[in-house]
Amino acid sequence: MAFYERQPYIQPLHSTILEVMAGDIHVPLFQRPGTEITWGPEQRQALLDSVYRGYPIGTILLWTTTMALNAHERVGGFRIPQPIAGKAIRFLLDGHQRLSSLVQIFGKGLQPDLPNQVQGSQELDPAEEWVFDMEPLEATNWFGSSDATKLSEKRNDQFVLLRVGQTPTRLQLPLSIVFNRSALNRWVRESELDEAQTREVDQLRDRFREYSMLVAFLRVDTLGGATESIKRINSSGTPLGDFNMVAALAYGEEFDLHRLFEQLYNEFLEPIGWRQISRSDILRVCAGILQGDPTRLIVDDLAKKFKQDQTLLNRVFKGVVEAVAFFKAIGIHGPEMLPYSWQLIVIAIVLHEEGHFDENMQKRIERWFWLTTYGAVFVGGRKSTVYRKSKDALTKMLLEQGGEQEMERYVSSNVYLIQDERFDFRAARAKACLLAMARLQDSGDCNGPAHCALARGLESLQLLPHRGGVRSNWWQLVIVGQDQSLNQFRDALSHRVDKPEIFDAEADDLLQNIGIPRDARGTEEALLQARRDFILTKEKEFVTELGLTWKDQNS
Repeated sequence: MAFYERQPYIQPLHSTILEVMAGDIHVPLFQRPGTEITWGPEQRQALLDSVYRGYPIGTILLWTTTMALNAHERVGGFRIPQPIAGKAIRFLLDGHQRLSSLVQIFGKGLQPDLPNQVQGSQELDPAEEWVFDMEPLEATNWFGSSDATKLSEKRNDQFVLLRVGQTPTRLQLPLSIVFNRSALNRWVRESELDEAQTREVDQLRDRFREYSMLVAFLRVDTLGGATESIKRINSSGTPLGDFNMVAALAYGEEFDLHRLFEQLYNEFLEPIGWRQISRSDILRVCAGILQGDPTRLIVDDLAKKFKQDQTLLNRVFKGVVEAVAFFKAIGIHGPEMLPYSWQLIVIAIVLHEEGHFDENMQKRIERWFWLTTYGAVFVGGRKSTVYRKSKDALTKMLLEQGGEQEMERYVSSNVYLIQDERFDFRAARAKACLLAMARLQDSGDCNGPAHCALARGLESLQLLPHRGGVRSNWWQLVIVGQDQSLNQFRDALSHRVDKPEIFDAEADDLLQNIGIPRDARGTEEALLQARRDFILTKEKEFVTELGLTWKDQNS
């Protein structure tokens, strides 16, 4: 190992970015995805502002090894040359989000500085367009005051992310050219800047070009030591995440959990339209089966067991597919409509233990599902006791040994009418309401167009009123299936409002299916209020049959 790799050293920011783009620094595949997935614009903006102000942005940690490790093929949207077998390679263990963000923002301008054989690095995705905004501020602040000092305190950061397709103004300097002298000088000339503005550009360029960062090396000889360091590093700061932590600890020359999961998602979940199940939820199913408690992930133990038995995940995914078969049978055709992801986790674990799933089990699981949904069992996230009681209840219900009393303490016996002004599609109570609407709209057919459309989430919901409405008023929303049109619902509604005396069986059937009674008459608003009352009546009947108590907001 060279002397400079035995101790931390200071290096210019742009040199570190170039080393990543040139393939002199690689990101091991067991690291979590880069800035494209993990970081948001606010974090990248804060990073730029820190560099501009000269604030430290943390140490970059590298590990040098001749071990054959797979590396990310792209970083910050750029294709990176892959490691050469047998050659000592520097791998990035900490700082991936920072460096991938900087590559994404500044990489285009640094491409001319790459070695000739690397200059053809291909941008795979359109890079975000960040600019430094030098637009002068108006002399009036938010409160009508002309106090320039107060105004400057309220000004947003000058680092701005442009919208897709948006063209920078004359005084918005594209950050992609900051490290490209010729491009930057050309921009200054073409923008016809005055002396003060030119000085501002020079200051920006100097601050970024002169900014240096600390690079340190990890002195370990094994992959286990490297992944253990990642585990400890991620005990603070932005967490690596459960799945990526297990993937890092399990990684080896012949075992890559990222690639194995990708294969299993393609084989098991893609064909049934449930690819959006999170990897963390699958991991919790594994933890429930292997460790007895999915609320606590012992990542070291999971990593070890995955490497010991690579067929385990096939069995887990088969259990998940059986759980999905149940959900589809009751009209939930995608994870977007699951009231609680814990319902999937518990059912998959129980079905794995039972070893089969048949029609006789369907009704029992269905009752458990609706009790946990309307009973708000999983509100508050992952609690070990709630998981154990809900799992024991489902197991006993499947064996026809009762079981509902197992959850008695955790089921809210009162089901409150959904508050009109607080309809949030992400909430379990809102999803239950939408499923009630779908049952009406599809006349009980769980494979009908409304149920299938809800798998797309909010995209499937359209406002029924002709003159617009309020999306939080759930009774003004209609579920539009793939082969349906919003206009057909609106036309039927218009016919009832404008020509109530003319019988139209098709329009009446359509309105009845979305919850507007056949005898309802009046204005559009009156019909929609009648729809609201009708849907809530049907939902109340459904809840009462479960043995729960229906309450309105004022009860």
